[in-house]
Amino acid sequence: MTPEEIRNYIKAVARRSDDPSLEAVREALAGMKREAVVADDQPRAKSIWCLEQALTVQDHYLQAFKHLVAGEFYQAWCALEQTGIALANLERHDMNSWPEFRLDFIQAHTAKWQSLFPYQRFYSPEFLQSEKVLLDLPPPGSATGVLRTPRR
Repeated sequence: MTPEEIRNYIKAVARRSDDPSLEAVREALAGMKREAVVADDQPRAKSIWCLEQALTVQDHYLQAFKHLVAGEFYQAWCALEQTGIALANLERHDMNSWPEFRLDFIQAHTAKWQSLFPYQRFYSPEFLQSEKVLLDLPPPGSATGVLRTPRR
């Protein structure tokens, strides 16, 4: 596949056919990126990475709807979360092609869909539970173990 064919594939997110397959496009992008890295062409490698991320965003967003239709609400929420993460990764590098690839639409609607599934129902991966650990070794001058948390 040529870079222009890949761009057209990503642009056609709303009316995309099954030919070529998503995996074929991913493999073509990976091959192009590998060539760019070997040739030490960092701007081209970054551009290809941005195309990969745009494709990832679109895929996560579409997967969320497949899960919703199937009644798999937690998986849908996770796919929306992955969409948001992929958008955040891409946002720092390229926003010029967002309207062209419908990423602006996806970003706005991802936030709206996530508001239907608040963090009270499903927990974000950003919320980490810290465990309290009793250390076997006592600190100097103490005869017993000490209760420690990750921040103490």
